[in-house]
Amino acid sequence: MITLTQLTYILALEQTRHFGKAALKCHISQPTLSMQIKKAEALLGVPVFDRDKNPLGLSKEGEGLIEKIRSIVKEVSYLHEMAKSARASMSLKIGVIPSVAPYLLPLFLDHFLTKNPNVSFTIQEHQTQTLLKLLMEEELDAAILATTVHQKPLLTQVLYEEPFYVFASKCHPYLKKTAIHVHELETKGLWLMSEGHCLQDQVLSLCQDSAHFKSPLYQSGNLEALIRIIGRQSGYTLIPALLKNTLSKKDQKAHVRPFSPPVPGRTVRLVYRKNQFKEKTIGLLIQSIQENVGVFL
Repeated sequence: MITLTQLTYILALEQTRHFGKAALKCHISQPTLSMQIKKAEALLGVPVFDRDKNPLGLSKEGEGLIEKIRSIVKEVSYLHEMAKSARASMSLKIGVIPSVAPYLLPLFLDHFLTKNPNVSFTIQEHQTQTLLKLLMEEELDAAILATTVHQKPLLTQVLYEEPFYVFASKCHPYLKKTAIHVHELETKGLWLMSEGHCLQDQVLSLCQDSAHFKSPLYQSGNLEALIRIIGRQSGYTLIPALLKNTLSKKDQKAHVRPFSPPVPGRTVRLVYRKNQFKEKTIGLLIQSIQENVGVFL
């Protein structure tokens, strides 16, 4: 009889399309994974994968079976969640984008875990597209993003609205102003997060001459790195309010200017998969974030 473990290995290989990566995902050796999948195919009586395809792909029979396999594994997973729920214990796997994680997590995490000691909490930090992929593959229960998502069957809940601030170098003309109007933003001297980070697109969309923008010499996945460079060199960038609130040094705060109305910003959302066994816990997470972030915005 085919086992749940073998079905899980099939799904891992279907997701990664690579025996080595699938084995790492399942925490087993590649020969073991290959052998178990072959046994499963023998029990099914048809090949699930076409090993002659490059890259590896599903066979014609496998294309007809894969959704059923996914459904079976999902139902068993739900069964485990029901058992956990009955024991008043719950696991929650969430993802957070890098431009939000270091500034948001310290504000609510202790509060949430103290009030919900039975929740096992796992956090991953990735860019938006990777988080959406993990959500669709059911590797995550929820993700904290700063972009609009219209991807079924994902659901969204607004967590908070976060204004932007200008962080400019010591002699930058912006620092001569008490407030910056968004129409004054230009790409000259602009430093950005690297490609793939949603904050890059959000900042560029505010600049009037973005169509002629030439990438700066250095792009980073870390906002603190940009701040340190700008503080010692020249240019400017936009920073979210929660980052601005972490600037403790007087010399850093002197580099910050607010926007005059209309103030640009971003909407931070929780994107999650509908799961009847975790809806209550996700609701508690949303409540904890909103209660603890509001005073900082």
